[in-house]
Amino acid sequence: MWPHEVIGMAGYNKNIFVGAGGAEGINKTHFLGAAYGMERMMGRSDTPVRRILNYASERFARHLPIVYILTLWGKTTTENW
Repeated sequence: MWPHEVIGMAGYNKNIFVGAGGAEGINKTHFLGAAYGMERMMGRSDTPVRRILNYASERFARHLPIVYILTLWGKTTTENW
């Protein structure tokens, strides 16, 4: 997970609901995020926009077989050992 200006933390159900919502979903979540304040959102896991997405996930997608996978990648050198 990484900081996101609108959601707080990127990933999880943001990718499903905002992505499936198209331009309208993107615009409305950006408006809500701007109204709440980016400074109060960045890097937080509990924000108004995230609460809406969590509600949508619980209310409308609970029965779907959605699996969330977090993938990390980076450069590894022997100096890190």
